[in-house]
Amino acid sequence: MTSTTESLISLYIFSTPNKFRKVKLLIDEGIQLKTQVSSNTCLEDLVIPITTVHDLLILFTLAPCLIRLQLCIVRNTSQEFVLQFQLEVMPQVLKELYIQTIQHQVISFQALLRPLIYNISSIEYLSVAVKTDDPDYADGRLWADVIANMPSLKTFLLGLEIQITADLLTRFSDGIVQGLKLAIFKLFVEHFDSSSSFRIYTNRQTLFIDSIPYRFSCEQSYNTSPEANHALCTNMTYVEQPPHNIVGLGMNGEYFPIVKDDYLEVIRHFSSITYLSLSSINVYDQENEINGVHPIALKLKYLKSLFYLRSTQCKVNRVLFDSLFYGQKRLETLKMMYGDLIYLLRTTSPPINGNHIKDLELFCHGADGAVRLMDLHHLVLTFPQLECLSIQVWSTLIAILRWNTTGITLFGTTGIRGNTSQQFSSPFGLALDSFNNLYIGDRYNNRIQQCNIRGLTCTTVAGQANAVRGTNMSYLNGPTYIYLDSNDNLYIADSDNYRVQFWSYGASYGKTIAGITGSSGSALNQFNIPYGIALDSNLNTVYIADYNNHRVMKYVSNSVSGTIAAGGNGFGTTNTKLYRPAGLYFESSTNSLIIANFGASNIVRWILGDNKWTIVEGDTNGLNGNTSTLLDHPTSITYDPMGNMYVADMFNHRIQMYPVGQSNGTTIAGISGVFGNDSTMLNYPVSIILDNQLNLYVSDSFNHRIQKFIRY
Repeated sequence: MTSTTESLISLYIFSTPNKFRKVKLLIDEGIQLKTQVSSNTCLEDLVIPITTVHDLLILFTLAPCLIRLQLCIVRNTSQEFVLQFQLEVMPQVLKELYIQTIQHQVISFQALLRPLIYNISSIEYLSVAVKTDDPDYADGRLWADVIANMPSLKTFLLGLEIQITADLLTRFSDGIVQGLKLAIFKLFVEHFDSSSSFRIYTNRQTLFIDSIPYRFSCEQSYNTSPEANHALCTNMTYVEQPPHNIVGLGMNGEYFPIVKDDYLEVIRHFSSITYLSLSSINVYDQENEINGVHPIALKLKYLKSLFYLRSTQCKVNRVLFDSLFYGQKRLETLKMMYGDLIYLLRTTSPPINGNHIKDLELFCHGADGAVRLMDLHHLVLTFPQLECLSIQVWSTLIAILRWNTTGITLFGTTGIRGNTSQQFSSPFGLALDSFNNLYIGDRYNNRIQQCNIRGLTCTTVAGQANAVRGTNMSYLNGPTYIYLDSNDNLYIADSDNYRVQFWSYGASYGKTIAGITGSSGSALNQFNIPYGIALDSNLNTVYIADYNNHRVMKYVSNSVSGTIAAGGNGFGTTNTKLYRPAGLYFESSTNSLIIANFGASNIVRWILGDNKWTIVEGDTNGLNGNTSTLLDHPTSITYDPMGNMYVADMFNHRIQMYPVGQSNGTTIAGISGVFGNDSTMLNYPVSIILDNQLNLYVSDSFNHRIQKFIRY
């Protein structure tokens, strides 16, 4: 959504004279509210997604007479930002408050959530559905204190998904995963009486804390896990009470082996849902063949849509699938991965009977294989009543991936260093945020620039705008590679300060998370020029290429020292050594690092926990060259959604694209082995990134510019 659209919506709803009493806005990316000269005193019931907590006080000013507020906060709030609550703008008559987040790190419990609730004394109904990595949310003592300070509160509901981190485990269970569920359970039992009941359970990555019974005053969906079947409950009398107003249920199996009955027992409890989504499914039951008889189905009499998205190796467990697929009188929409459904059609018996399905939506990517005419014939026979068939294919065919070889200079002055807001001095790392702004590591200007691709304007978001280098937390010194997480927090390789800085979204200074400022070395807490950065968000782990130490370091959250994840055996071209690693890419599906092995002129894969790499592209023995199979000092890699790889081939002054499974690259930007400064040439390109339309952005380092190559 553009800034203009946001302003118009804000103006129309809140400041234009109207008699709106109830407004419902559904905007996936959230709305950034604008301060207005007047407010809407008629508005009493509002459903709204806002961009960050920053927008909340503005909302209270714009709609001071709210009685019911259903709020979704979409993005992270800077850790340095603490709301300065102004009592005169807080709602005075608000009775129902629903708070939801869809990303981690959005609301700090102590700094934001608790003071917010404390300052609205009129609340009678409070529902908190939060995804977070803040351990405070798991502390029953803190929640009990919150409730004790809410004089009007009658109903209190929790739906918490707390990421299991080292901090959480250390605080509550002495670092032991197996003891976490029981430890949290004991806290809630100790601090809540029998009038409240909570259900506490864990899967591999998440701690869930749910209020039961699941009874809400408005319709909503709910996320849970098959592990809920093994939950600890603080008051068992509420366990079997039926849910109210839960219309959708989501379950993520994390590809962890789980018996089918755990799925079915949890789903059975939510019998009034209209849609069901299962993802990352791995059923390890021995029983998978139906033997000519369909199993007894669950009775989900309102179910209209079934999302059955991705089984391990596309091998759908027929017993689980049939229990959900048959017997639902209103079920007419099925959404599946293409490979999963084809597995069912080809290999299981008896044949699937899809007479009741009118809408079939399939997704095809990677493991699903090619779409075949024979398979389409099976679909027609299996689903004879289809009214709508949708197949979304992420293709790897190079024929549909073409770029204009004439680049457009978005930012910088070709061949000229400068330190104005739109000039650069050897631009390095690139990243795109959730609003499609381009972040650029401006190495010798000692800063990070955020550039609006549409407006063609840049501002300094880290370091000093005047290009002055330094060592304190608001300065940088020769920043190179950068990484943006899902909340637009910035990780910076502050290379000439020998450290990695974490810069929260919107912050004015950073925090050192790895390395020692100004200290170069090879100890486990030092770097000799940190370069590429990759993040495993599930484990809260950062990987950092230690360029001149010929290794990749692994840092877990809040650690003062790292461990060696790859290399560390001196420099060389054998498969146990790295040679000046530069760019990194973390591939979660294989738990491996893809490394631009700069000094050896190749791209290698290092599976985490292994002691050697395997070749991805380039020569195994470190031979450089400018043919389609060779590279010359690559610096950066990225992938598109189809799994095709892109490489900044620095000394060849080109960008190479490698279709999935192929070792022959195609030059899509620059001219192999030739440097220059016209619009078809590059001069030592360092980093590359693709936007959601697969347009290509290149930091053309020695030309001091950012080039865009449009896909057509």
